[in-house]
Amino acid sequence: MSNSSTLSTDTHAAGDDVVSTFFERVAGKTFLVTGPSENGIGGATVLALASGNPHTIILVGRSPLSLATMASKISQVNPAICVHMSIVDFASLQSVRHGAAALLNDTSIPRIHTVINNAAVAGAHGRTADEIEAHLHVNVVAPFLFTNLIMPKILKSGQGRVINVTDPVYTQARRDFAKYDSVPINFDPLLDGYALSKLGSVYLTLSLVKRFQYQGLKAFSAEPASLVLGTRIAIGKGITRSSETHTAQAPQQACTSILTAALDYSTPQGAYIIDCVPSRPAKVAQDVKKAEALWEICEKVVGQKFGQRTDWCIFGA
Repeated sequence: MSNSSTLSTDTHAAGDDVVSTFFERVAGKTFLVTGPSENGIGGATVLALASGNPHTIILVGRSPLSLATMASKISQVNPAICVHMSIVDFASLQSVRHGAAALLNDTSIPRIHTVINNAAVAGAHGRTADEIEAHLHVNVVAPFLFTNLIMPKILKSGQGRVINVTDPVYTQARRDFAKYDSVPINFDPLLDGYALSKLGSVYLTLSLVKRFQYQGLKAFSAEPASLVLGTRIAIGKGITRSSETHTAQAPQQACTSILTAALDYSTPQGAYIIDCVPSRPAKVAQDVKKAEALWEICEKVVGQKFGQRTDWCIFGA
């Protein structure tokens, strides 16, 4: 395999194959992955990266036990890798701030080359303690805040990349982001929560490009290459998963698009990666004005402003 187009035609390609293809872009680098659960796409992403001899892998999640399990698995792949565990609950803005501050103050992590925003919740019904609808809080506001707070270390790498993991269900989103603090009686966890939050993930990519591309940041959205997603179990209408398709190999295949976004430097700025190939998202996700409106909503919610918008246009917008 020599490039991402070759990977896209190989239905059996796994994360290790992507890392092998772009090995020199992993070796010696520092990667941060949120939500690296053992049997999920985040965990598969982490273990694939471990095969490429990175200097440091930062695991970010709410469960100390889950992170410790992944740290042990990384050591089994390569005991020379520095593994840093950061306990952060994305359902709490306070926890996000504490976790980001700890990383910024950690002198053993001078820079972060790539951030993969993978953590997500699906099927929730209600608001968090910060009075934000749960999907928008965990899947949009928290990664918005966390990524911006650690941005100094991402930019310090000189070649920082942020990958926001999304889901094709974003095209079915039907709610307004401005109603982030409400959960009506007829609330549908799939369409009103999860789908909207995944549209938000694409919008965050557009806004990161608008604000930080002149400082060297590259940002992408990545749709998992496999339809076998752990977060798609019983989250609402229209999405099901049979037991026959739930195999240990599935997350290893699903992470290939995410790793391609992280490692293929020929990928166009702001691209949406599907099956390891850069493309454009659906028209609904190309609305720069709505992306900007979401950014401003996030700033209002967290009480901080980040970045300065530039005139660079994406998708000809």
